[in-house]
Amino acid sequence: MNGKQALALLLAVSSVTAAASRLAEGSASAPAPEPSDLPTAEARVEGGENAWIDKGAVAQAYADGGAVAEEASPASPAVSDEASFVARDAAAQYEAVAGQWTLAELASMDAPPVTGDAEADDALEKQWRALREALENAPPGADAESVLSAAAPDGAMTEAAAPEPPAPNTDAGRPALTGDAKTDSLIEAEWNAAHPAEEIPEEPQAVIDPADAPEAAVVAGPDDGGARPERTLTKQEERDAQKRERIAQSAVETAETLAKIEFAEVEGRAREDNLTVRAMRESVDGLEGMDYEKSEEDLLKVLNGLAAQQELLSFSANEPLAQSFAVSSLQSQYDSLYKTFEQLRDGTTRRNSQDAIEQMRNAMNQVVMGAETLYIAIVAMDGQHTSLSRQLESLNRTVAEMELRYSLGQISALTLNQSKAGRTALLSGMETLEMNIRTYKMQLENMLGASLTGEIELGELPTVTEAQIAALDAERDFAAARDKSYELYAAARTLQDAKDAFLSSAEQYHYNENNASYKMAEHTWTAAQDTYNVTVRGYELKFRTLYEQVRDYYQVWNASKDALEAQKQQCQASELKYKQGNISQNALLSAKDSLSEKEEAVRTAANNLFSSYNNYCWAAQSGILS
Repeated sequence: MNGKQALALLLAVSSVTAAASRLAEGSASAPAPEPSDLPTAEARVEGGENAWIDKGAVAQAYADGGAVAEEASPASPAVSDEASFVARDAAAQYEAVAGQWTLAELASMDAPPVTGDAEADDALEKQWRALREALENAPPGADAESVLSAAAPDGAMTEAAAPEPPAPNTDAGRPALTGDAKTDSLIEAEWNAAHPAEEIPEEPQAVIDPADAPEAAVVAGPDDGGARPERTLTKQEERDAQKRERIAQSAVETAETLAKIEFAEVEGRAREDNLTVRAMRESVDGLEGMDYEKSEEDLLKVLNGLAAQQELLSFSANEPLAQSFAVSSLQSQYDSLYKTFEQLRDGTTRRNSQDAIEQMRNAMNQVVMGAETLYIAIVAMDGQHTSLSRQLESLNRTVAEMELRYSLGQISALTLNQSKAGRTALLSGMETLEMNIRTYKMQLENMLGASLTGEIELGELPTVTEAQIAALDAERDFAAARDKSYELYAAARTLQDAKDAFLSSAEQYHYNENNASYKMAEHTWTAAQDTYNVTVRGYELKFRTLYEQVRDYYQVWNASKDALEAQKQQCQASELKYKQGNISQNALLSAKDSLSEKEEAVRTAANNLFSSYNNYCWAAQSGILS
């Protein structure tokens, strides 16, 4: 085998390495491809029955292999060396795949099939469009088979559309070609001059009746006074434009306006409509659907194919430089894929995928929990705004009183201005709070997949009942949280990696305690264990602190309700005194302000209780501790 033959053979096996690289890249992150996704032609070389090769590489290898064969033996079209054997066999399979669709099958497809070869795909798409347009424009009751045959008179689609791979000229009496375009054209011209062909009369062109022409939409040109002719769009162009518009609309999802939402709806809405959560869920589904056993089997077949190619190349003793290059290239591909195969076989790929799944699940829960936390924060800010509004009413009364006293000469202008300045500062604070509320609401709308208006209305927070507080069990809930915590999961994986590293070092140094490197590895392993224990203890401390906070917020809420009842009685007494004329109107209004303060204190305590209880539920159910 000379250098050109070796390079021709490399063309045939290059697709093996390309397919192997694609499998290696996708084996750790995506399911193994189905057989229908693989190239349709298979290069059955000696020792490489499972090596896949795409159609474009087959056609090129066939052309180059034929050229090498003709140059080596121009007197005989028969080729027996390895390069032409691979190329011819692959090209024969390529032709066998070509006739796999009938006209009816092709016309019934929603989209033209894809073979992987650019020229073949272009021809497929053109004929598919012609068949579909012929069916759409056919008169009612027309025979479908006749319509399709008229649209594609050469018969089966692939016989007319799929490009045939070039082959050496073996017609009787014609000269053998070399495969080089310029040389072959000279040979053909010389032979044709010596053998003039009989003239073939031209077939008359069919005249198309304008009434039978397909309808077209008229598109007016620019307003230039009719200087330019109008152009038209065919039905196919109209359909293509509609498809492009639908694709553009589906690429950017339009969010709906969300007028009001209750707290109980937040989690479901976030899981379904939050774009980040949806993207991570798709990734999780892809990793969970991966068939590791099939990926391992497919990768083993590719490795065997590469090994067979190396063995085939080793049979040739000529051109050692080209042979060495080919073998080295295949060996590099083999080594890279073998590492991936080892990771599949020993479970490393599966463990890495599981780590990624756990991380994304935790991230999805964090997003949902963040939406609920933001909801609670906005409700609390609304309560602050209510409190500031009450304070503003009180200041308005104070300013009115100060203006009256100033008019009576009881206070100075400085005292009056100080009262008004306090009111102005309060109004400024309220405007800032309102801006923050709108901003937070837009953030919540974004997390819920709704349009950003900043006007979403939030319902009241649920009330924590005495039965829910009584159902809390610190020991039981902590055990559940510890099993579901990603924080502890990641810490355990880090500890396992440290243990594996220590055992590897220990075997390397034969557990020799006098060896300095062994002692260093042992200290590193001990430090990793202590780090893990610190993480576990810290997690337990946060959980138990949260448990105590829930119980404390519950008693604070109960105390605030008792204080509210006492203030209600005091306000009722003040109303009675006001009716009896014993107190002024301002004194009565001050008593009502005190009642409003107690009511706000109850709402604040209830919100704090629910917030801590909600965090506790997330910890017990998902292992998340903020």
